[in-house]
Amino acid sequence: MRLLVAIDIGNTNITFGIFSKKTGELLNSGNINTDLSITTEELAIKYRDLKKLWRIEQNNIEEEVLICSVVPQLNYEFLHMFEKYFKLKAHIIENGEIPLEVEYDFPSEIGTDRLINAFAGVKLFANTNLIIVDFGTATTLDVVSRNKAYLGGVILPGIITSLRSLETKAAKLPHIHLSPPARVVGKNTVECIRSGVFHGYGGMIDELVNRIVSEEKWCDFLVIATGGLSRIIKDFSKKIASIDPYLTLKGIYYLWKEKKF
Repeated sequence: MRLLVAIDIGNTNITFGIFSKKTGELLNSGNINTDLSITTEELAIKYRDLKKLWRIEQNNIEEEVLICSVVPQLNYEFLHMFEKYFKLKAHIIENGEIPLEVEYDFPSEIGTDRLINAFAGVKLFANTNLIIVDFGTATTLDVVSRNKAYLGGVILPGIITSLRSLETKAAKLPHIHLSPPARVVGKNTVECIRSGVFHGYGGMIDELVNRIVSEEKWCDFLVIATGGLSRIIKDFSKKIASIDPYLTLKGIYYLWKEKKF
């Protein structure tokens, strides 16, 4: 079996996906916490554990590894880990390798994951103006024209980032678990915070979409959401039309399919 190992190294989590090269099917996925102090050996153990969980036997398996990283401090550990323990030469995607027209002042500053998401959107929704919302450590909105041009976007603090900052700075506010509020007007502190997070972010996304569409003078468009919290935030947004938690992994696969590294 010929497999593509797609890896998304993010600031909070590292997500692994296994694709069939032949069919493009995402066979399995999993993630680990991002740890800047992790060693090559520890990383190899975690990857082996994931493969055991996925029941992927080494016999008759041909693997290729393609990595999207926004944490350069971990790049060497991944490259060294695959070469030393699995005899594989992994490749880390550079922004210039992603076949999009980029209308951005300094293209090298764009997070590779944002361009990969844009590329995935173009492949999944051809000839469509797109706004891609990624709920990660930062919440990002990336704007892509129907002509496959990356136009730029918006960056704001992520949901968990904002929430933890609030807890740190406001001594009397409790630590809460994220669950959707039953109403907008909270009747206690926990309900108030939950309302602020869910209704606040949902409303903020909707208004940002309105302003983007007005500025770009688009008559038709599609808003796609990805990231760990996309499923629960969708219910608080009127603009998000589609959710794909594996958008970045799919983008890595589509890039491999087009460029054959």
